[in-house]
Amino acid sequence: MIMKWYGRSACLSLLLGLLAVPSSFGAIYYVATNGNNGASGLSTTQAWGSISHALLQAVGGDTIRVMPGTYPALPLGIPSAIHLEGSDTYNPQAAPHERHTSLTFLTLTSTNYAQSAAITIQSTNVQLSRFTLNGDWNNDGIPDVKAGIDSPHRPIEIRQCHLSTIGGYGIRILGSAPAPLPSDTEFYRCRIIGNTLSNILHTNVNSGAGIYLFQAPADCISNVINSVSGLNSRAGIYLDRCFYTAAMSGGSRVEANHLDHCTVGVWASMFGYIGESMSIAHNTISNGVIGIRITASRGPASILSNQVHVSGWSPSGLTPARGIWVQADNNPWDPPSMTDHAVSGNEVQGNATAGDGTAGLCFSYNSSVTDGQNNGVRATATWNSASRFDHGVRIETGTNGVSLPHTPLVEVKFHYNDLFGNQTYGAQTIGFTGTLNAASNWWGSYSGPTSPPANPPSPGILATAWPLGRYTVDTDQDGIRDHLDANDDGDRYNDLQEMYIGSDPADAASQFQFEQGTYASGDGVTLSWRSLTNRLYHIVRSTNLLVAFPTTTYATVTGAPPTNTWIDPATPLPPYFYRMSITNP
Repeated sequence: MIMKWYGRSACLSLLLGLLAVPSSFGAIYYVATNGNNGASGLSTTQAWGSISHALLQAVGGDTIRVMPGTYPALPLGIPSAIHLEGSDTYNPQAAPHERHTSLTFLTLTSTNYAQSAAITIQSTNVQLSRFTLNGDWNNDGIPDVKAGIDSPHRPIEIRQCHLSTIGGYGIRILGSAPAPLPSDTEFYRCRIIGNTLSNILHTNVNSGAGIYLFQAPADCISNVINSVSGLNSRAGIYLDRCFYTAAMSGGSRVEANHLDHCTVGVWASMFGYIGESMSIAHNTISNGVIGIRITASRGPASILSNQVHVSGWSPSGLTPARGIWVQADNNPWDPPSMTDHAVSGNEVQGNATAGDGTAGLCFSYNSSVTDGQNNGVRATATWNSASRFDHGVRIETGTNGVSLPHTPLVEVKFHYNDLFGNQTYGAQTIGFTGTLNAASNWWGSYSGPTSPPANPPSPGILATAWPLGRYTVDTDQDGIRDHLDANDDGDRYNDLQEMYIGSDPADAASQFQFEQGTYASGDGVTLSWRSLTNRLYHIVRSTNLLVAFPTTTYATVTGAPPTNTWIDPATPLPPYFYRMSITNP
């Protein structure tokens, strides 16, 4: 009996213990434009009338749902770990970045907040979603706040918010609270997902960025950022010193974002600490000056499958366009900060004129003196496409200001890339004393890097083993990339035959043919065709297609490009039929 009693007592004690544990789910409160702050706030029919009142009542873990409408609520402070949610509509048929449409609008109450943020987050673990915020109170085109959403805390989660006309930072997280530590776990990762930011200017601060993360490792995914401009504008997305991700599930991720008219698309500086990586992948960057920039990293970046279109010069006039620019790593060859950046699968396109200094892929050291740092670069660049720059690839090294020498100071493994349509060089080295191995790259021509319309390598680059076709393109969409496809355009001639006869192996409409065939009594037949040097054109003639062509050559003509013209005295009277074969001399 005693054993039985103790068993029941233990069960009862356990039950009471479970009942005493508070719920991990907070209360849900509602705010509406027609609400009443004297109501309970616990339902849509008992909604409160102002967001500021709701924030004073709620505690950490609670959710505040703000119903559709316009709220003159800014500037706004969020004092505790609250989930603040606006309202939106969702259209699954729209483009991925256009499926959410916010229905909750937050406006400023005056223009007196030029040095303030519209929303200041004053706690860790805040979640903010589905709001539209305009930082221009009087609609004069001049921003009236220095930041849209600002916080010194982490982690923070911001989703599906629309922010426009901000005078500095659209979203800024200065991750000082709590202070970053090497032991930081996944809990401290920020998430900036599915937001739209536009017209970010630096009118009220020294610099500007669409999303600025300082010491705050984060996932920045599926954001749309339009127009980050001004003399000191930094980037559409700027990650600065986002250390300590070794104990997280992975490094920071900047993926699937659309960035347009940003001076710099994505800039990651001094990330990593003990060799942690970060991912910059599947982003679309257009109408900027620098697409992706990596500086002073202490870990490798995976720069994968981005589409980058840039041109021109920076507003300061100091920097020409760079599609992807990797510059001055901390110490690329020695632990713990060793790097080997993976730059692969990117399509980088410019709009250059000869001599403008622009570059599609740029790997460079930095001559500034930094004690204890190498300032070199180590990277592997494969399966990229770089076109319409002054230089498709630019690799720059030197010794000035380098406190930890290494040979080579800039080490780039560079193979299986497509370089075409660049003005001066397909690839250029500056400051190299040896030879760069650039075997197995496409240089714009089936005949190799020195043949028109190629963009050749500069001196000091070994360009051998080029392919018959581009590495990154499947012209005839038969599932075989051109470098492995014997017939890139799917016409009746294979690539080698088209090279020989002078037609374009990547254009099914490009065929060898007579450009002119005319007969004039007394003058004979005149034939014209596109020709190449180092070719002999053998012509046979027949007057009857019902019988085979003769086996003996009627005439042999030496190639004289771009067009050969040959006259057949043509007697007796027509008809005449001609067939041509081509050989080397």
